[in-house]
Amino acid sequence: LLGAIVFGISLKRIDPLPLSHAPLHFEAQRAFDQMATLSKEFPNRTAPSDSRRRAALWLRSEFQKLGYSPKGMEFAEVIDGVQHTDLENIYAEKKGSRFPDEILLVMGHYDITDTTVEGAMDDASGIGIMLELARVFSREQPARTLIFLATDSEEFGAFWGARAFVKNFERADR
Repeated sequence: LLGAIVFGISLKRIDPLPLSHAPLHFEAQRAFDQMATLSKEFPNRTAPSDSRRRAALWLRSEFQKLGYSPKGMEFAEVIDGVQHTDLENIYAEKKGSRFPDEILLVMGHYDITDTTVEGAMDDASGIGIMLELARVFSREQPARTLIFLATDSEEFGAFWGARAFVKNFERADR
């Protein structure tokens, strides 16, 4: 017993990871509605499609409605032997108040595979959740920096959009 007490006292205290101490108000219906909009209004979001490009514009507008200044990160990949130069990750950032150099990333991908049409579960649902979290935190001042990232070209490679983001984002080490 004495050993357990000494061990417990000697442990380094780790600060908790809360983003905010305010109660959060995640609304599942809003996340669902965002998922439905992406999947139904922008079907066939494959790499060469105009629907994918329009979905990227829609994502930018959704971030803007929430008060963010969305950014795009264009990249190129060869998909099925064809060079695509207009692939784009869309992201928005909320700077942290206490630990601005510590970054938490919330991510989903907005493209779909060519074997589906709407991609509601893969991954419009992830985008819906990400946008709802962006809405919730748009009203808060989180302790750590938050980045909400919608990646492109997840379905046709080794997570190319996420890899391009890590490769090109100047603070990826954080």
